Amino acid sequence: MIAIDKPQAEAVVAAVQDATESAELVTERDLAEAVAELRAGTGELRAEFRSEIAALRSEMQVGLRELELRMAARMDALQNRLIGPILGAMLAAVKMLGH
Repeated sequence: MIAIDKPQAEAVVAAVQDATESAELVTERDLAEAVAELRAGTGELRAEFRSEIAALRSEMQVGLRELELRMAARMDALQNRLIGPILGAMLAAVKMLGH
């Protein structure tokens, strides 16, 4: 055992007190609470992300449906533009054959 005199002991006690007063010590309970808060926050973020993904998926489905409708309308218009001249040519050919 090392023997120290009273002034040295008081100096050691003062140094330990100064160090512990300015230090932020954490207990196991503090750590457990922090972990619980982090887990809860992670769960909230997960739920928020799932909600956002569902909303985006819905928006994309609506957008795709609108695109399908526009494409179908354009295809119909194109068919109508092509069918008219073709039918006209066929009628002209029938007339020519009939005379």
